[in-house]
Formats: sequence, C-alpha cells, structure tokens
Amino acid sequence: PGVLGAWQLGFLVLVLLVSLRGIHQGLARSLRVVVPLMLVLTLVLLAFALSVGEPGPVIGRLLSLDFAALGWHGLLQAMSQAFYSVGVATGAMLMLGAYMPGSGSLRLAAWVVVVVDTLVAVLAAIVVYSLLHPLELNPGAGFSLLFNGLPLALSEGVSGSAATAQPMTSLLFVLVVLLAWSSAIIVLEPLVAWLMARTGLSRFLSVALLLVLIWVVGLGSILSFNHWSEATFLGKGLFAWLNLLAAGVLMPLVGLGLAVFLGWVRPALLNRQGLVLGYPGFFIWQWLIRWLVPVVMVILIIYAVWNFYA
Repeated sequence: PGVLGAWQLGFLVLVLLVSLRGIHQGLARSLRVVVPLMLVLTLVLLAFALSVGEPGPVIGRLLSLDFAALGWHGLLQAMSQAFYSVGVATGAMLMLGAYMPGSGSLRLAAWVVVVVDTLVAVLAAIVVYSLLHPLELNPGAGFSLLFNGLPLALSEGVSGSAATAQPMTSLLFVLVVLLAWSSAIIVLEPLVAWLMARTGLSRFLSVALLLVLIWVVGLGSILSFNHWSEATFLGKGLFAWLNLLAAGVLMPLVGLGLAVFLGWVRPALLNRQGLVLGYPGFFIWQWLIRWLVPVVMVILIIYAVWNFYA
C-alpha cells in the first residue's frame, strides 16, 4: 500500500500544479496539449489493432443492429453508458460554460461533445474487441479488462513480438493516465470554485485541502485491497461501497436534481422575469427533461444497487 499511496500522491501533485494556475493558465493550456495527444495515442492504438487484430467481424458486430439481442439488460447498460460518459462531469461543464465567450455557440458545443464522445467510444470498442477477439478472451469490464485482458492480448496474442507488445502496452497505460489526469483537473475545478466562494480561502489552500481529503479517501480505497480486505459490510469492502455511492447513487442523483431544476424551477423563474424560451425543439427538450430524464435517473440508481447485490 505504501507504493500505491506514493503513486497516488504523485498523481495528485500533478493535479495540484495545474489547478493552482487557474482556468486559463492552468486548465485550458493543459487541455490544449493533452487532448490532441490523447487523440493521437488512440489513433495509434487503433491502427495497431486494425493491423494485427481481427477488426472485420468486430466492426460488423458493433455496427449491426439486433433488437433481439438487446433485451432489457442491454438497454439499461446503454442508458448507463450514455449518462456516465457525458454526465460524469456535468458540474464541470456548467462551470466551464460560464467562461465561454459570448460569441460561442452552446448548441454547437453540445453537439460536438455528443458526437466526439460517441465516436471515441466506438473507436475504443474497435480497439478492445479487435485485440481480444483472436484470443477469444472475455472482454469483461473495469479492472479485469484494463489490467488483465488488454495486457494479455498485447503481450501474448495478437502482436507476436515482445518488441512490439511492450511499446503498445506502454502507450495504452500512458493514455489511461492522461485520461484520468485530464478528468481529475476538470472535475476538481468546480469544487475549488465552490470552496473559494463559500469560505474565502485562497486558491492554494482550497486546492490543497481538497487534494488532501481526496488522498485520504483514496488511501482508504487502497487499503481495502490488502490490510482492510477483511473489513466488510454486508459482504462488500470499502472500495465497493465507495464505487456504489459515487457512481451508482450520487451521479444519478445529481442528474435527477439538474433535470428537476432545468425542467421545473428554471422555466418558472424565466416566466416571472417575462422571458419565454421558444427555440425549435424546446418543448420536446423540456418534456424529456421534465418526465423522461428523472425516470431514467431513478432506473439507473435501482440498476446500480441491483447489480451491487446481484
């Protein structure tokens, strides 16, 4: 646990160095470099997977539509993917939107986010399944996929050469680290802004305090895999409970609260001010926000809890 805790601390220090510089000098400048770099690494891994894997049947399977194979379980997984891939940083997107120039188009930005998110998800699926398909490995998910399935496919299967497998495996984990780091600096910013506004603390103290709290919680997660592995509640360890609370409950609750605010509270406030929103498709959007999205959020919470105990 000491080594893992040290690596976690080093990762948080890198987050600290960017967050201390603020939105424009820290976050924006970092993302201008990191995002294109992540795209290049993804394309390199895609080219490698297409050249040594079996992309033909994989692409056909991914792009074919089979409602019989979808089922309720597949539908719930699709809803989960759609929400978590875009909704994981809802607060960060709202905060960053406040810094958007007046000449910018929110509608265009929203479409870019949705299209790019979907495209990257499809490309990642092609990479993963093209590498795993020749070995007939179960792709799994989470840790088993990232730390077992993909390294095994790269080292023992499709590449056929250790000289090729090692650089590709390194690129894979460099990409994972960059994804985690870029997500961390974005998600941290709304918390920093909130703490500074509420307490009057400086940016340095706000960032440092939050990262210390995050490090302590992360250290608990690390210990739950070794020294605290026997400490369970209802048969589940600390990491499992934290994962359920953060991803399975709190995130959908945030989505539910945001849907209620946008669908019911905000229109009432605008009506009091004599403002009416009437752009094309607004009423369809409002109906979805008011009725469909809250139902989906509740279903996602139930689905997460059900999976947790299944």
